Amino acid sequence: MKTKKHKGAALLASVIIIMSMLFAGSLFMLNWSRKGYEYSVKRTAYSKMFYAAESGIQYAAKKIRGMPPTSVINVKKVCDDFIGLAETAFPDTGYTFTKLTIEEIATDGIVASGANADIYKIEKAYDIRCRVTDNNDPDNYAELSKEIGCFSVSVFDYGVYYQDIEMELYPEYADITIGGKVHSNNGLHLGPFRSLRFLDYITSPEGVYQGATTGKDLGWEDRDGNILISNKKNELVDMRLEDGEFLDSKNPNWKDKSTDKWDDKVRTKEHGAGKIKPAFVNEATGVDSTVLIDPAPDTPESYDIAKYRFENKAGLVITAEGILYEQSGVITNAEFTTRTYIDHITNLNWVVTTNEFFNRRSLGDAIDDPSLGMVYPLDIDIGLFNEWLAVQPESMTFKHHLSDRAGIMYIERENTLGRAVRINNAEVLPKLPNGFTVASVNPVYIRGSYNTKSSIEGASGSEPALIVSDALTVLSDAWDDAENRVKTYEQLTCGEDYDSQVACDTRIIASLISGSAEPTEGEYQATGGVQNFIRFLEYWRGLTLDHVGSSACLWPSRQENKTKNSGNKQIVPRPNRYPSYRNFTYDDELKERQPPGLERFYTFEEICWKKIR
Repeated sequence: MKTKKHKGAALLASVIIIMSMLFAGSLFMLNWSRKGYEYSVKRTAYSKMFYAAESGIQYAAKKIRGMPPTSVINVKKVCDDFIGLAETAFPDTGYTFTKLTIEEIATDGIVASGANADIYKIEKAYDIRCRVTDNNDPDNYAELSKEIGCFSVSVFDYGVYYQDIEMELYPEYADITIGGKVHSNNGLHLGPFRSLRFLDYITSPEGVYQGATTGKDLGWEDRDGNILISNKKNELVDMRLEDGEFLDSKNPNWKDKSTDKWDDKVRTKEHGAGKIKPAFVNEATGVDSTVLIDPAPDTPESYDIAKYRFENKAGLVITAEGILYEQSGVITNAEFTTRTYIDHITNLNWVVTTNEFFNRRSLGDAIDDPSLGMVYPLDIDIGLFNEWLAVQPESMTFKHHLSDRAGIMYIERENTLGRAVRINNAEVLPKLPNGFTVASVNPVYIRGSYNTKSSIEGASGSEPALIVSDALTVLSDAWDDAENRVKTYEQLTCGEDYDSQVACDTRIIASLISGSAEPTEGEYQATGGVQNFIRFLEYWRGLTLDHVGSSACLWPSRQENKTKNSGNKQIVPRPNRYPSYRNFTYDDELKERQPPGLERFYTFEEICWKKIR
């Protein structure tokens, strides 16, 4: 039988046990909270160190991307410079940059991905590592690694390539189809009235947009025509969303939505697309892409620059003085070759220097001297050139199958207003081991279809062909110099003359590298992109221009860019003068055989990213 005394003892024991458990639980909770707090502090410190390490990675990666692939990276300087900047930018942070390294690694097994898998070739690869350590706890650190590859690529692998100028496509009374890969380093802006069709990959690190760039809104307000881009099933998918809005890089969910819509065939910086540059471009020294067509300087220059000039590469050169030379020898500097005198161009039946015609784009604002719009071309008849070339010795470097100079012709005219090169009668190009390249520091005009027939009788097909110039204008076979004499400004803008020179359907099979014209004030404040890359002077409404090959815009035009009076921008002929149908078709034969003279470009892309700790 229990007594009251026994009951009190049991109650006291229960209270003691409960209090002990509560005390133990409190100690556990306090210890847990303390550890949680310490972990949170440590985690916060780690997060800061993680992002600091990432900043080191990005700094080194940017330095690598800014160097031509032929350069030797001064690893110590890059690392020291960053650590010096970090100490200034992040004082008293409680952590230290204890490692920043750049190591060249083996390229075995490294390949590009996505849009570039079939065209990029790995040249070099680097592993960048950065470690940031907690000053109070050396065991607490963040270390990251990023591998970057330097890939080479040919401009001829693209249907359209724009290097430094925004690619602005704003066709009016035209349906435009673009085959082949399209790349623009500085953004792609689309604004058709009717329709644009892209049949292959689009890459642009600066983004793909419907509408104009900021500050170029004039004339773009109603440009909401169809923009159709192919997916991996080769289905043309509308750029519009279900609500009628266009999906472009301004959309906050651009990466995911564009990937779903086009199967990763539209790639911007969010998808890993990078800029592509020629190996000789160097912002620090001011060397840019125009070095390709510029004449060599009077004094020797480094091999790294000299070897890219088309004048240095050419087997045949026509100088500004009108002398035709054969060139041979190895390029080492500006005094790169042996030049052998052949003849003065006035003695060659395939060159004519006495023709003239009017370029309505060059007149500009209303002036009293319309003769400023005249062009005085050096006319080259390719048919007669073929006959002349056939009787030249097979040892000529321009013809020889072992010569890197075979097929390359460079033409320099005096740098005065209206001087240009015109290529005529060029349906059949010379049969040469590497193809046929014409390069000029001057504007080039093509009259009639180009490279559309074989040089072998009864055979079909064309030759690898390239034209490199300051500006490029296509004149149809219907062009007649006599019908294009001096015109007044009033004649150009109204009256019967406006539609007087009617063109005819024309086909060009060649890769084209040239410059972009600045627009006239009020002319949509845009360059016009691909539809203005080839320029027109005739009335083309209802007619077709077929271009088969690739197009690359590497510079703003310098000689045929501004008017010849007060320096205002060129007249761009009214939209109904342009071809109603323009087909830009990539030539698949470029994948196997490319025209001579142009070196590969390069780009850097991320291979992989790793968190070491």
